[in-house]
Amino acid sequence: MKRILMLLVPAAGMLVLGGCGRALKPGDEMVGEITRDRTLESYSEDAEEALFRMGRPVEADFRCAGFALASGRDMAITVESDDFDPVLAVIDREGAVLCMNDDWDGDLAARVVVSELPRGSTLLVFGVDGRGGEFDLSVEEADQSDLDEFTAATSLDSGVLEGERVDDKDDDLMDDLLSDNLEDYVYASSYAGAVIHPFTIEEEQLVSLSLSSNDFDASLALVEIDSDEYEYVGYSDDYAFDTDSRIDQVLEPGLYGAVVMSYGENDDGDYTLTLTRYDSAALEPEKVNADMPGAIFTGTVQPGRGLAAGVWPDITQSKPYDLTVSAATPCAFFEFVIGAGQSGIFDINAGSDVLDTFLTLVRLEQNGTVTYIASNDDASSSTDSKLTWVLPQGTYVAMVSSYDETCSGEVDFSYQPSSVRPVPLIPGRVSRGVIGYDTPRLTYTFDIVAGRSYTVSAEATDSAGDSTIDPFIEAVLPDGTLLTDDDGGGYPNSLLHIYPSTEQAGGVILTVRGLYEGSAGTVDVELSEDRMSDSEAFSLYD
Repeated sequence: MKRILMLLVPAAGMLVLGGCGRALKPGDEMVGEITRDRTLESYSEDAEEALFRMGRPVEADFRCAGFALASGRDMAITVESDDFDPVLAVIDREGAVLCMNDDWDGDLAARVVVSELPRGSTLLVFGVDGRGGEFDLSVEEADQSDLDEFTAATSLDSGVLEGERVDDKDDDLMDDLLSDNLEDYVYASSYAGAVIHPFTIEEEQLVSLSLSSNDFDASLALVEIDSDEYEYVGYSDDYAFDTDSRIDQVLEPGLYGAVVMSYGENDDGDYTLTLTRYDSAALEPEKVNADMPGAIFTGTVQPGRGLAAGVWPDITQSKPYDLTVSAATPCAFFEFVIGAGQSGIFDINAGSDVLDTFLTLVRLEQNGTVTYIASNDDASSSTDSKLTWVLPQGTYVAMVSSYDETCSGEVDFSYQPSSVRPVPLIPGRVSRGVIGYDTPRLTYTFDIVAGRSYTVSAEATDSAGDSTIDPFIEAVLPDGTLLTDDDGGGYPNSLLHIYPSTEQAGGVILTVRGLYEGSAGTVDVELSEDRMSDSEAFSLYD
């Protein structure tokens, strides 16, 4: 028969510190109460910092009950309370925190599973807000399946964590700490239900964090765990047009936390958090030298190799929100150069017999940075990809990946001057065009000479004169200079001014597209020409 121990905190304190009573062991059940007699700090001076680093923010003066634990035993310990939201932690005789748990099996109860505890270990019981009250505690014999289950639900060491989020969580301390550091980057009405899973980076490396759930709309933040702050690193919600989340990031050595949240404040349910670490070889790109326009070049997409961050190091920070390629996307890379006098409209193609290709084009700048140009998937209702784009002088890399990142195989790439013929723009005459799926951009041309100034406007209209698209203007000058404008004519319209120098005289290639991929609408484009003022002309030579 199990013994039922009725203990209050003073008795628990005597059990741990005074040496009276006996240590908890499998088979024990008890009712206890947290009063004001003991605090976390009285059991461990390092508990506040240690628990914070484990993802559980606390304060040193939180009220706490403590119980000695039998050494060398495998035990599963559970605590429940109707008075407060309980947390369990185990410390050794030096006060170091060995393990911790808050919330178990979709409930506010807490549970820890321990194996072969060292002598002098102590179980701590406290609330997430430091409040006291009565609690029920039980100790059971643990087997390997219990240990495996606890590890799988609390540790990312294996790379996969199976957790469960509870609803109606009242955690003001967690809410305050996360809102201070995340509110400028993350939309959330409350962070009280967030769960932080820590992991350590020993050396600089690319990691991929993925969060999925069939029960709620999962959102994921990445924080660096400092001594007393959770500092924002990254955020993801609805990755690749799904309700799951993913963050790919190159991280410096340190302690980090994956913050599991839900778009709905009170959503609950199971989730899977995956941590993938990549070695340095995965970031070494094998670029194919595509040095001949019109030729077909072949590369290979391999899972876990040729990752996008190898060519585009700051892709996580600088890529468009709707671009599905991430730092950890495997790619085949094709590098080509548009030389002086070669600027123009080009067709860039990618295809494969074995996978659904996705094409991303970037430009390598002279200062070492990377500029995103454009991307495409499934051109002309096929699984191949194609871009028709105005390319000024420069070095480019076509990153060809699989739309389904689990696929691998050979891909083909080519580029050549396009057969698209730009529409001549005549000063003072409006040219109306329609941007849509079949014509994602409008292309124009006109001549410029030094001593004259030029203005191009792009206004969004429909039959009623209302804005339907946010036009974006790009112009490539004869010397390869790229000029752009968005909203220069007042939102959503664009207005681009050109003041050509002598070296820039000649034909301009101009494109008008929607600022956002997939935009559709009618645009009125107009060119005006004026004589430069003396001050404008002289400024070209300053």
